[in-house]
Amino acid sequence: MVLPVGHVLGPFFTDEHAEIPESVDIRLGEELISIPSGAYAVWAAAHGEPGVDSGMPRAATIAAAAQLVDEPDRWFDQLTARSLLVELPDTPQARQRFARSHRVLPLALGLGNSAEHPDRFIVGMVGAPAVTLPASAFLAWMFGHRYPSLWQTCENVVNTTQLMIGAEVDPAAVLADVITLLSPLLVHGCACLDRRTDG
Repeated sequence: MVLPVGHVLGPFFTDEHAEIPESVDIRLGEELISIPSGAYAVWAAAHGEPGVDSGMPRAATIAAAAQLVDEPDRWFDQLTARSLLVELPDTPQARQRFARSHRVLPLALGLGNSAEHPDRFIVGMVGAPAVTLPASAFLAWMFGHRYPSLWQTCENVVNTTQLMIGAEVDPAAVLADVITLLSPLLVHGCACLDRRTDG
C-alpha cells in the first residue's frame, strides 16, 4: 500500500486573484517542503477514503488523483523521490524496515474507552469520534512522539499493553495492529507519518 509521509501545513498563495495555490507546505522532520498543487493532489489521494480500512496501492492512488490533475504518475514518482510517499509491501520484513525509518505522530484527541468496551479506545475530536483502536495501537499512537521510530515505540509500549489486556504481546504484534489502522488514522487526520529522528 501507499502511505503519505509528512504533516500538511496548508496552501500558500502569492496572487490574490489565483484560483489555486502556488504551493502547499508539508513538514517532514525538521524540513519544510513546498510542493506544487498537482503533487499535493496525489499526496492527498494517498491518504485513502473514509470507510476504506486498507491503504490504496499505487495504481488506485494514481487513478484517484487523475480525476484532479494531469500526469499523476509523474507527481507520484517525484513525491516518492522526496520521501513524501512510501510504498509498503505487505511482508513482516518490509513493515519492520518501514517502522525503523518512520514514526507516527498523534494529531487528534484521545476520547477514552467505555465500560462496555474497556479494551477499545477512541480518537478524534470532541463530538466527532473517528477511529477506534485496540489498546496496543492506542498506546503506540499516544506515545509515538516520544520515540525516534515507530519500531521503538512498539518496543516501549509492550509492557503497558500487556497490563491493559492481560495477555502477552510482542513489538511485532503491536506493529501489526498499528499498520492495520494507519489508513483510517491518516484519512481522518488523527495521525501523520514522519521520518525517524536521531534521538
